[in-house]
Amino acid sequence: MVFFDLKNNNTECPPPLRPSAVALGIFDGVHLGHRRLFDMTVCERDRLIASGQDAVAIVWSLFEQPSVKSDSLYLTSFEEKLELFAKAGIDYAVLEHFDSIRNTSPEDFVSDTLIKRLNAKTAVCGFNFRFGKNGSGDAQTLFQLMDSHGANTDIVPAVTIGDGVVSSSRIRQLIESGNTDKAAELLGRPFSINYPVVQGKQLGRTLGIPTINQNFPAGHIIPKTGIYASIVETDKGKFPAVTNIGYRPTFDGDGRINSETHIIDYDGSLYGRSVRVSFYKRLRDEIRFSSPHELTEQIKQDKEAALEYFSSGVKV
Repeated sequence: MVFFDLKNNNTECPPPLRPSAVALGIFDGVHLGHRRLFDMTVCERDRLIASGQDAVAIVWSLFEQPSVKSDSLYLTSFEEKLELFAKAGIDYAVLEHFDSIRNTSPEDFVSDTLIKRLNAKTAVCGFNFRFGKNGSGDAQTLFQLMDSHGANTDIVPAVTIGDGVVSSSRIRQLIESGNTDKAAELLGRPFSINYPVVQGKQLGRTLGIPTINQNFPAGHIIPKTGIYASIVETDKGKFPAVTNIGYRPTFDGDGRINSETHIIDYDGSLYGRSVRVSFYKRLRDEIRFSSPHELTEQIKQDKEAALEYFSSGVKV
């Protein structure tokens, strides 16, 4: 169990040892449904403070996804989760490795983790929350166990948008099918990556269209191959861009999928820096061109399409 002080640059810290309201979950994606839990947790913390207790809001979660199945590819890195927890007003994050708790019973989790170690006065979970060995505990189990210790539980109902519930699995499906604009509605922000810029073959630069290359870590969700209108955040500000997710077929790529982004009207080197690229709209499929000239002409059209998209009133 590792504690992070979200009010102090997400640094590791000792346990706060104060009464708490605790949000429970994996929180992959930190989507609008998760945000509802955090809002409730902050409200419960404030209620405790109003009653005279020096309380804090805590998120309890895991360092990693508790499954290696293909439907568990992660949407947000550990570092990004902490940033989003902090933006939601949470004071501390408590993270554990799945192997350290996988055999813990629901009773022991509540009594040892929530009551003794986190001093939880209120637990907040989603309607579909599962915990304990083999997922044997659910939201109602949590309510009953917390009540036996004289503590409260708030169970947050499903948040729906359009024709379905907001969920990490639904967002994964949207991203993998290239619907990043729809995924953004469920996330409450654009889907993005924030990874180091690595050395490429510099073929774009020879064509007068320099790009930044970023690799996806193992286990990370990858958008459907194709060309996207994107926004890149640099030390000089935000810039519109065109991002290719794919294999660079025109230049006989190495068979590894990556993210290659041309930043419009940006001049500077970003090698070695972690750069956030946010995906707004899929523009077209990745195509193999017969010559570099054809590719160059198409990229010019892609740039125009991206600029037109962002000039249409899209909030960035």
